[in-house]
Amino acid sequence: MPPTFTGQGPRSFDPVPEGDYDLVISKINSDIVGSQAKNAGAEMWRVSYDIVSTDRKVFDNLVFVQKSFWRISNWWRALGNEVVPGKEIDLGEPETHLGKTLRAHLSIREYAGAKDNQVEYFIEPKADSEPADIPF
Repeated sequence: MPPTFTGQGPRSFDPVPEGDYDLVISKINSDIVGSQAKNAGAEMWRVSYDIVSTDRKVFDNLVFVQKSFWRISNWWRALGNEVVPGKEIDLGEPETHLGKTLRAHLSIREYAGAKDNQVEYFIEPKADSEPADIPF
């Protein structure tokens, strides 16, 4: 019996408007920067995020070189972790971060003739401004 499917409307690949979004890590892989690229040979994580409340994705790379440690530190903070300047941080294995949520500011860029979203920066969660209710 040949395969069947249920017809769907066309899917839009237009970027979401620029702004702040909650993202869920849907895929994360360790890789090495290619030999023809900037930072060739450096370790990196390729991260795919689902943009919450949309059917869109956004992709980002975390490149483990000194000049990018500020960005990785911001990513780590956005995940709700503490960053102590000058202290080495063990991020664990990439797959341990699957399903985690963080907030980021997305912009729109044009790449290869098409518009897509890119992560401009990660947003650190705000500390609770009010104390939790304490029953007496």
